[in-house]
Amino acid sequence: MPRSILIGNHLFFAREGDSIDGVTVARDAKPDTDPEANWTDVGIISSASIENSKNELEIWGPSPGRLALQDVLLSRQDLMIRATLEEASPMLWELLFGAVGAIDTSGTGAFVPLAKRGFVKGWWKFQQYDQNDVAINLVDVWGRADITGAVDFGDQQQVITYELEIRLLNSALNSGVLSNII
Repeated sequence: MPRSILIGNHLFFAREGDSIDGVTVARDAKPDTDPEANWTDVGIISSASIENSKNELEIWGPSPGRLALQDVLLSRQDLMIRATLEEASPMLWELLFGAVGAIDTSGTGAFVPLAKRGFVKGWWKFQQYDQNDVAINLVDVWGRADITGAVDFGDQQQVITYELEIRLLNSALNSGVLSNII
């Protein structure tokens, strides 16, 4: 039976190429969650959305003298997770300025703008909980991330917010668990 529900969203990240508990993070190698520190919390998410888009090919055939739709085939599929974040992290500046790799904030924090060739890739752990703190949707996806739109740093009356977009990339290890929904 359907029910009314409020959703809290959480997002964690494990970067491609990082070594975590002896596992080099890659499309075919996902770190475990023990300890939780294996994954980086990306910050407070005020809202999130999921978009599943696809390209369909229509197959038309005569029936008998006019064309009628016979079938529809799926030729492409794309899944995007978009999150509005309300906490700044080194990843924000890395993505904004196109820096190569995580910016080291323990020392000088030096980076070269526009040095990156591509996106931040890795494993993304997207978790959704209901208003009673019960896990509803737990998804692990291999994907690439980027910031969409401009980030405004000018308003001192509110915290910085920005849109993070994660585009799912194919991996045999992509998985999800939906539970406690009814």
